[in-house]
Amino acid sequence: MASTGRGRSSKQGNGCPSLSEQGHQQIIDYLRLAEESRYVEIREAAIRLAEQTSKYHHKQSARVSPNLILWIYLILGIAVTAANWLAYSHYPERLAFEVSSISALVYLAFVGTTLFLAGRLSQANLMKILGWLRSHFKAWGSGRDKMPDDQKLG
Repeated sequence: MASTGRGRSSKQGNGCPSLSEQGHQQIIDYLRLAEESRYVEIREAAIRLAEQTSKYHHKQSARVSPNLILWIYLILGIAVTAANWLAYSHYPERLAFEVSSISALVYLAFVGTTLFLAGRLSQANLMKILGWLRSHFKAWGSGRDKMPDDQKLG
């Protein structure tokens, strides 16, 4: 009788290892090749292949659906837009500008961090996004210090 579920009994009965076990065995084989080889180039290539295989298997076994992440980004983007609209409609323009720019930068930092953790964004690009946030806060802080007391936001 054929099983349509995800039970392990049918996989183990055939003697065929699961895909994760095959991936693990492939990584072990690459590392064994690197260990046993006399040539530096082969060792480096085998280690690089083992790292790439490991990253690929981590991406394939992700627990969160990319569609779910996309919906979270969309909902948070709408929330940031609504917060910006609310700030501009209820507060002075300068305060609303600061609140909206900070919320947009925090949203970008969140998206950048999750993309980095998912392996879709390089570390250099993540640091650019976080640098934007840091430079904005530095400029905002130095601008607040130079203003007269009656114009300060906080």
